[in-house]
Amino acid sequence: AILYPIKTADTSLIILSLVVTVAIAFVFRTFMFLLIGMPLTYIDERLSKRRPALLESNDPVKSLRIDHNIFISYRREDSAAYARLIHDALSPHTEAAKIFMDRTAIHDGDDFIDKITGAVLECEALLVVIGPTWATCKNQGNEPRIMQTNDFVRLEIATGLASNRLVIPVLVGNASMPTAEQLPPELLPLLRKHARELSDSRWQYDTGQLLESLVEEVVPA
Repeated sequence: AILYPIKTADTSLIILSLVVTVAIAFVFRTFMFLLIGMPLTYIDERLSKRRPALLESNDPVKSLRIDHNIFISYRREDSAAYARLIHDALSPHTEAAKIFMDRTAIHDGDDFIDKITGAVLECEALLVVIGPTWATCKNQGNEPRIMQTNDFVRLEIATGLASNRLVIPVLVGNASMPTAEQLPPELLPLLRKHARELSDSRWQYDTGQLLESLVEEVVPA
């Protein structure tokens, strides 16, 4: 219902008010679009703009290549998961066949001892992965496995030491080097080898350092 009569003068005023209101709304809308659009444009440019060279990844480790054979020795009950992680860290830098790990390189029907000794003799570097229970794992007779003449880990290391391969103790899981009392006589030279520690908290960096040492220090046999 119309409460007040509208005169001609009043109608002109209303039209003028509407025009002014629409103009103000248009200006306000344009201003808000500009206000919101400027930060979005800035963000879009930041996301699409190529990063400066200093901010881009330039890790020299990625370009390193291993051209020789690596044997990974480990005790399954002690450090199987760590051995797999080491294998995965080194794999991108070499051919799959150049890294020997029993679970991937030994197949059904293979003579285990012949396969192990042959692989050790063919390698240039033997990584001895040592976890917290490496020297104390026991057999069914409650005797340390490393002291048994038929222990495969003992055979691997003894073969590597006797054939003058580069033998690198790799300490994982906060492990320490075994003592002389914990090793059979033929493995005592292992204690004179400089060990490489791989820490859980800096795994990528430490495995990178291991990779560099394998590239720099290994002289093919």
